[in-house]
Amino acid sequence: MKKIYRIALLCLITLFLTDTTARASVIEDRLNDAASPVTTPANSYLIGGASLTGLLFLLRHNVDEPLQIRTAANPPLSHSLERLGYHGGELYPNLGYVGIMLVEAAFGVDRALTRVDMMVSASAYSGAVEVLLKSVVHETRPNNYDQKAFPSGHATVAYAFASVVASEHPWYIGVPAYALATLTGYSRMNDNAHYLHDVIAGATIGISYGLGMHYRRPEGGSSADAPVPTHSWNLQLLPMETGAGIFASTKF
Repeated sequence: MKKIYRIALLCLITLFLTDTTARASVIEDRLNDAASPVTTPANSYLIGGASLTGLLFLLRHNVDEPLQIRTAANPPLSHSLERLGYHGGELYPNLGYVGIMLVEAAFGVDRALTRVDMMVSASAYSGAVEVLLKSVVHETRPNNYDQKAFPSGHATVAYAFASVVASEHPWYIGVPAYALATLTGYSRMNDNAHYLHDVIAGATIGISYGLGMHYRRPEGGSSADAPVPTHSWNLQLLPMETGAGIFASTKF
């Protein structure tokens, strides 16, 4: 099954996963989820990532393109790492996490079903936005294979996975999740399929939705208890449960 069909299936599943008890409120609740990168504190990462993406695009002749030429001329990843990174963006980690949480839910683990909802929703919404942007932007890949370079779909779903995991679990689980997502993003440059700004854009979408779902479903509450946006203007591409990032943050 192609990834786009898996994304479509996840979008359908989100209609049946909800923290609310009134079925009439499902659509409104899901629309609020779809807007969560803007309406929750996740907007900090959306604004910062979008700004960095735009900057890299403006400097593409001086930064992106020379970097991609060097990377493609001498791909640094081994075949095994490249394959691991590639499959990390094919929704397999996302679906695997859902399976693990369903098993935990069967044993009565607290918040397990909420985490299923978060992962399915973050993956579906971010994947849908990625597909929409590809159909509108039509950026040519560096290998000239097609015009679906922007944004990186693999980076999008990989960072959606990582941000949900990191926001819900301790750092020693979140760090490997972000490491896999970073490998996935770099593997797409290694394969000459994306420029750096494509990967950053995908990571921004994925993180914004992953954190958006987390903020919409606070511990001990429902999506209706989501906090009011803080309007912070920080760029932290790899947020963890503690608030620290693997990369240094930039304030705007």
